[in-house]
Amino acid sequence: LCANVPLRPRHGSVGRFLPGIEYRLEPVEGVSEGGSNRREVAYAQIPFLKAEISILKSEARIPTGQAGRLLVRGPNIMRGYLNPEANARFQSLDGWYDTGDIVRVDPEGFVFILGRIRRFAKVSGEMVSLTAVEDTLSGAFPQFGLRFALAVIARPDSAKGEKLVAITNEPRLDLDQIRQAIHARGLTNLAVPREIKVLPELPRLGTGKINLRELEKLVE
Repeated sequence: LCANVPLRPRHGSVGRFLPGIEYRLEPVEGVSEGGSNRREVAYAQIPFLKAEISILKSEARIPTGQAGRLLVRGPNIMRGYLNPEANARFQSLDGWYDTGDIVRVDPEGFVFILGRIRRFAKVSGEMVSLTAVEDTLSGAFPQFGLRFALAVIARPDSAKGEKLVAITNEPRLDLDQIRQAIHARGLTNLAVPREIKVLPELPRLGTGKINLRELEKLVE
């Protein structure tokens, strides 16, 4: 990487937007800055996004520093889809591309990714990051060895809208252990799974990551 400006990364940030990229943040009900269910995750460290550049135009619909759903538009954003239905949805946004990411942008333009909208559950009106819960639990039980695997999905709940369900290949794991691990990391009761389901193996993609879509089908 060669650049004629100093690189000043910010811990936890994925950097800044490229020159010419517009962005806006749409409010997401149940997601707010400072919420106990929030966790900043740097999904990708892209060096050239960290260059000392400025955002040319900001149309943020919520105050700077608060979390929202990220939409972007610019000369290097695609112009549409080949699929007619997908393209119609895209064109209805007037060139804006819905990334599906929940982010916040600080006053200096650094972007912090909080998670994917599909990886949030709405529990008692609050948005809970399934990824944050998985990250908390995945390293909390070294006694189960290297083969230990765990994923968290959301299921409908008549009382709270949705509930969290932990899926694992470890039959010795129980809800008390999960609750203690969640509380030890400072997360609230909303982040505690209400059920555990045990499978011999969790389905995986070719990349080695857990296949969440297939997993949801298996536990329906």
